[in-house]
Amino acid sequence: MNTYKISLGGNIVEYRCFIGNSKIVYLKATMATYLELGRRLHTSYDCSVICVLGFGSPNADKRIIDDFIKRHKIIDAELFYVSHAKGCFDGLELAGGGVSFKKMVFVN
Repeated sequence: MNTYKISLGGNIVEYRCFIGNSKIVYLKATMATYLELGRRLHTSYDCSVICVLGFGSPNADKRIIDDFIKRHKIIDAELFYVSHAKGCFDGLELAGGGVSFKKMVFVN
């Protein structure tokens, strides 16, 4: 697992990721167990997984996704979104803001 930092509006935000193929799962949650879920997804399907702990601005989420794709020179990325609780609303707002996800999973 890699950890990256990105500056968003004067704040440094940290996100963790598993680097795999061009299928990217954006996993947003508050529980550290989601890091284990991300590891299992990566191991089982060789997909890339971006783990963001906590909830926040969909603009920040978009910047993190863009940073990851650019940093790893991913071409033809397929995005998937997984979250629970407030992250479900963040995901809907993110998709409504122009980010195109192939599938989204919301757990409430």
